[in-house]
Amino acid sequence: MENKKLTLLSARFNLLDQILPNLPVSLQDLDYAGNKIKVIPEYAFKSLPNLKGIALWMGRVEVLEENAFSGLTNLQYLDMSSNNITSNITKTMFAGLTNLKSLVMYLNNVSYIEPSSFSSFKNVTEIWLADNELKTLNPTVFDVKMMPHLSEVYIDGNPWYCDCHLKWLKQMSERHYSIIQDVHLIVCNGPERLKNKSFDQLSADDFVCK
Repeated sequence: MENKKLTLLSARFNLLDQILPNLPVSLQDLDYAGNKIKVIPEYAFKSLPNLKGIALWMGRVEVLEENAFSGLTNLQYLDMSSNNITSNITKTMFAGLTNLKSLVMYLNNVSYIEPSSFSSFKNVTEIWLADNELKTLNPTVFDVKMMPHLSEVYIDGNPWYCDCHLKWLKQMSERHYSIIQDVHLIVCNGPERLKNKSFDQLSADDFVCK
């Protein structure tokens, strides 16, 4: 593509099954929403360092490869909602996204997030992980010391296993009640004695391992 001044490219709701090559380096916003792309390969956007926003919502993405978003130090908005992502979220996947403000990944099939996976997010304000397959989380995932601007976290609609390993999250929902959103919708899927109980119905003492 020869247009060297292009800042916005919308290719939404087409039949694309892969990331387009040879796009102009001037691009700041890239819209792939509603396409048939299944894999976001490693270094998929390495030639587009000026990107500020990527839209991949309502697609068919299943796999995020390691370093998929490497090099995007100016990225502020990443929306991958309503896909079929089953990849584990790892530290290298989002490494270097120091200016990211919004990560939107609700309505996927993510079941595991590696500790400190979001440690690069120095400026993030919102993280949307509702309606995935998360059962538990490491405390470092939502470390407010590492993410001082974090103000909204959405994690309802996951099959949470409410034992001692998730006690920190209940405590965070009380200590930082303005950050963890919709606590009445965060429901335990286990253990059996807490099944179908929401976070606002429980105390931290209920989160034990037996």
